[in-house]
Amino acid sequence: MRFADPIGLAAGLGAGAFWGLSFVVPRWLLDVPPDLVAWGRFLVFGAISLLFTLVWPKARLEAALWRRHGVAIFALATLGYSAYYRFFVEAVQVSGVEVPTLVVGLLPLTTLLVSRARARETLLPPKLRRPLALTLFGLLALPLSRWQAGADAHATLSGFGLSTLCLASWTAYAVGNAQRTRLLPRASMLAWTCATGIAAALSSTLLTAAFRPALFSTPFWSDFAGAPTFPRWVAGVVLLGVLASWLAIYLWNEASRRLRADLLGQLIVSETIFGILFAILLEGRAPRPVEALALASTLTGVALSVRILGRRPVETP
Repeated sequence: MRFADPIGLAAGLGAGAFWGLSFVVPRWLLDVPPDLVAWGRFLVFGAISLLFTLVWPKARLEAALWRRHGVAIFALATLGYSAYYRFFVEAVQVSGVEVPTLVVGLLPLTTLLVSRARARETLLPPKLRRPLALTLFGLLALPLSRWQAGADAHATLSGFGLSTLCLASWTAYAVGNAQRTRLLPRASMLAWTCATGIAAALSSTLLTAAFRPALFSTPFWSDFAGAPTFPRWVAGVVLLGVLASWLAIYLWNEASRRLRADLLGQLIVSETIFGILFAILLEGRAPRPVEALALASTLTGVALSVRILGRRPVETP
């Protein structure tokens, strides 16, 4: 038996910080179709992963692990990355950052409930109710504090529907990935990350072909029509592919191996917090009082949840 350790907590928070970039880059690339943003991100992720597997033996997943986990790797890469982010980008571009932040911010609750239901444990222990209430209050207040008056109702509903798909997809990924990575030896974390990257590139290509088949009948750069958007797209997808994908996923896999799924669900809040902070920085201003209160409430709730859940043991593989 082992307990939540600081390395696992730091890895989970670091992953959330890098994932926070995924909230703001789509707003920077508003004039780029969401399929191209998501596809470009995972092509970069897959290329880096493939390079690692070619030059670094430790990055190669053994044949036995491929046979045992190959289908799961592809399914998790689709649920947690290619499908999730394709719909997330569209949600951000359709309705702004606020609606996706509000819906995806429910991940701490959904991952907690699903992971505890799978373990046949009490869904919402009394000790966790107050911390979760603080966390959810902050997560609700953050996007509501940034909501623009007179928002388009159709755009808001579309963003809500897409964000709900993202929530379901990433909840399934978080619980499934935590279960799988705890079965792996320590040395396989790098290999698991690279295998995920290659699978994400493949599944993203299939999804792009399904949603944007014209992309493969004409050169994809023709979508940019020679505009200065192309260099921004390259910079954006490289940023997403390197920091918000490869490095973030490596850190998250390490956290998943060390921590319980219900505790991991609390750490994913850091993605929302950093996403909002990055958005505020891009706007070149200080947090408003309501935003500061919401951030403080969220951080307090997460800290209390981590303290409670971190005392509980995790089964060693």
